[in-house]
Amino acid sequence: HRLDRTDGTLELLYERALSSDDFGEGLAVLNDTLYQLTWKAGRVHRYDLSGKEPSPLEPLRNDREGWGLTTDGHSLIASDGSAFLAFRSAKDFSVEKTIVVRFQGKAIDRLNELEWIDGKIWANVWKTPFIVVVDAETGDVTSVIDCGSLVEDARASNPDIDVLNGIAWDTLNRELYLTGKLWPWVYRVVLDRKTPPEGKFGFTSL
Repeated sequence: HRLDRTDGTLELLYERALSSDDFGEGLAVLNDTLYQLTWKAGRVHRYDLSGKEPSPLEPLRNDREGWGLTTDGHSLIASDGSAFLAFRSAKDFSVEKTIVVRFQGKAIDRLNELEWIDGKIWANVWKTPFIVVVDAETGDVTSVIDCGSLVEDARASNPDIDVLNGIAWDTLNRELYLTGKLWPWVYRVVLDRKTPPEGKFGFTSL
């Protein structure tokens, strides 16, 4: 889809159905190739974006569950529902290095959707309203974003919404977009930079 920033409408550019045993997960674009994870099928679908329409390429193998995917411009970065993030080769999806995501020394698991923003990894924490901002070298959480107000707003329109799990960064216009599974809206977000009191986010219970 392509989002029209003026009126918020979405234009469908391309669609491709997956097989019945594929549950599509995270997407990332690197070097004119679109990569798509599958949850448990062990496949990473690839599409060549250099032509007029995306052209399927031979899938790669994934030795872990597929949850979220992003890129730093050199490697693919994947989550698998644990506290680990794996930097993987775009050529064969082999692991180049891994980091453990920690907040105040405690490993934070259930990392889901990922986005690379200004040199850091933004990650949804599944089944919570929180996004953690992660140092890509150390794995330390440098910021936590509470999206509880967005969850409440979306639920007011559709009580059956599922988890927050969509992060998109418009590099050109420097705008952040957030959404979730079955959400009726995509939110354009301006962040409040105010530092919250220590411990507000309750990660000791995660």
